[in-house]
Amino acid sequence: YKRVGAQIFLSMGDSALFSRSESGFVRSSLFRSIRVPEITARQSALEEILSKLRSDSHLLNSVFPTLIVLSQNCPFRDIRSEISKFLKTELPLSCPGQQELYEASSFFAPKVVPSVEDTTTRELYEEIFIANGRCSHFQRVLGLSPEFLRAYVATQNFLLREDGPLPREWRCYIAIMACSRFRCDYLVSLMEAQFLEEAGDPTWLENVQKAPKKLQDLLHLNRLLAHQPWLLTKQHIAVLTQGTDSWSLNELVQCIVLMCTFHSLCGVIIGLGINPEFDLIQRKHRSDDYYSPSDVSSDQEEIEATKKLQEILSRNVNELLPKSGSPVFELFASAGFPPNASTYLPFPSKTKTKSAKLDSSNHSQHLQNGSSTPISNGVPDYIEEHKSEESASTAAPGTSSSTSASASSSSGHQTSSHSSQSSLSSCEICNFSKYCGDIDVNFQDYDVNSKTHRVFRIHEYNWKDHGFPLVERFYNGVGKVLDSELELALSSTDNMIRCTKANTAPFRRAIWEFVHRLFGICNDDYNYPLINLVLNKRLKSYIQKVTCHPEAIEREDFLHFGYDFRPSEKIHLTLLAQYARRQASLLYGLHAVMRYTMRDS
Repeated sequence: YKRVGAQIFLSMGDSALFSRSESGFVRSSLFRSIRVPEITARQSALEEILSKLRSDSHLLNSVFPTLIVLSQNCPFRDIRSEISKFLKTELPLSCPGQQELYEASSFFAPKVVPSVEDTTTRELYEEIFIANGRCSHFQRVLGLSPEFLRAYVATQNFLLREDGPLPREWRCYIAIMACSRFRCDYLVSLMEAQFLEEAGDPTWLENVQKAPKKLQDLLHLNRLLAHQPWLLTKQHIAVLTQGTDSWSLNELVQCIVLMCTFHSLCGVIIGLGINPEFDLIQRKHRSDDYYSPSDVSSDQEEIEATKKLQEILSRNVNELLPKSGSPVFELFASAGFPPNASTYLPFPSKTKTKSAKLDSSNHSQHLQNGSSTPISNGVPDYIEEHKSEESASTAAPGTSSSTSASASSSSGHQTSSHSSQSSLSSCEICNFSKYCGDIDVNFQDYDVNSKTHRVFRIHEYNWKDHGFPLVERFYNGVGKVLDSELELALSSTDNMIRCTKANTAPFRRAIWEFVHRLFGICNDDYNYPLINLVLNKRLKSYIQKVTCHPEAIEREDFLHFGYDFRPSEKIHLTLLAQYARRQASLLYGLHAVMRYTMRDS
């Protein structure tokens, strides 16, 4: 076993070195005793573990990847030090030599990500390790914004561990199903490990057909929420809540929240270039997947674009505000909008009219004149402009264009043509179809000309007045947890865009409304030309990818997404876009539940 090296481990695959289910059970029981804050108890437990490993080569072989992770990512220095010494003594030929295997993200410079000994995050990392048995790469990257890390940990803990109608292992399995829709091997592996730690049946991980029929019945719901949530109807809810192996509404609402959360989380993980920890690796990374010192965070065009954005956001934004008293006004008032605004640009018209496309050259004129957004078939022209710009552009070799889904049949079925080499190679190793029934995971563009659904208008059904009360009725407490994340993203500025004088609320709101329009949600209290005023082509492309088809994201999309932003700002914007995506899907799901509960009215 001393000859088993990291490269052999990577090339042979997880099943060749050790059984995933066996390793999950072993790690859960073997290392639980070191998850304590007292150093004396921790050291005593670790010495007992290492003594056992010295006498059992098979056990050592099984937990070798976990030892590597603990030697690098454990926030307790005593554990890192002792395990590192143990590995050098017992397995001198097996320690990985490629430093990039330890890097938390392929998109960030290693020195940017807080170390496990960083004074501002170490205490939080220790709390996370004691609770979960690992401080993941994603959590370390979120350490750049500790307040977002705390909110994320609180949400994950509530969804996966706190009281709720579904057993813990079922929640993990539903999360696995959700992450498989977007080929997110990192989250699939992470949730598989947590599923086993929650004493889940290992045979379920072989294929969804081995899971209970009740879980299998979720496949269609999972697909719709991931790729076409606007097609979800009360009939879908009826099918799941009636007959044998049916779901209660309490269970189903928790399931919808889990799916929407993990669908959006896939975009964050892939959009930030998170690398799997060594014990979760399912694929061999290409050398060009990793951050290189030659990578430039921003170019001159991005620097100039940022200066212009600062100028725009430094103006008086009173005229950009929604009407006082509207649900959207109340939501964004706490995020920096002045509460005494009395004027607002006219609403987008509901009337279907033909109009010329709005280009960036006359945005300011439209803004100054107070003109409303031209609408074609109920959709602001800025959406059509964005799509036409992106479809007209030609992707350079090795990069993807911003739109990965394009119509291929009259049924509206779409096929991605922009998946990167790395995502394809990972797909070959990670069999996502076993959890989602098929491998067709492409986002389906919202069809504004469809006869089967209409534009979802936020004034008719919104989160504050309708979604929040409904989700609290069936899954008490979750609405408050989700709102705490959202309010943080909407109110946190941290001198964003490197300008203390700029009010970034209009910028953040433009991201929010842009994502909602991608999902067919229209806000009559928003003037859509503002989107093209503050979001440039590159940033819109990144947002569209990260929310609609994250499996197509490449490092170039993140490094050059339109503005000269700091790493923490990029994390902030990615999270905000995903919170908007999560709420959009939740609105469709909860609206269908509401329609079902009112079926006899």
